[in-house]
Amino acid sequence: MVGPMSAATLNLSVEQNASFTGNLTLTDASTNLPSNIAGVVAKMAVVAVYGRAAIFTLDSNGNGLLVHDSIDHVTDPSTITINISGLQTALLTAMPSATIIPPVQKYYYDLLLEYPTGTVTRLVQGTLSVTGGVTSD
Repeated sequence: MVGPMSAATLNLSVEQNASFTGNLTLTDASTNLPSNIAGVVAKMAVVAVYGRAAIFTLDSNGNGLLVHDSIDHVTDPSTITINISGLQTALLTAMPSATIIPPVQKYYYDLLLEYPTGTVTRLVQGTLSVTGGVTSD
């Protein structure tokens, strides 16, 4: 019996006070074709410490995550676009440092996919490193 796949590790870097956009392309490992993600709801949370409240969350219900299901599942890749706003990256602080300029702070995130069948998959996880900024609104 084959069990569920472990979440892939993908470490991201963002700049404080700036917007971030990244695309994840989903491929079915058994066929090497774009994954079928019709009806999937995506959710992402960013935390400073595991087990603590999220600093911010994103979801595909109009809040920062865009799920694009492939139409033909051959030439058109299925993707999830992550959009983090400048207001959200402003919530990620980088502690001043005498040795690291500009300062960098690590946070943690994961991204879940919830299928119409009720199955939930943890697609990716990793660190979200923020480089401290000087100018803000």
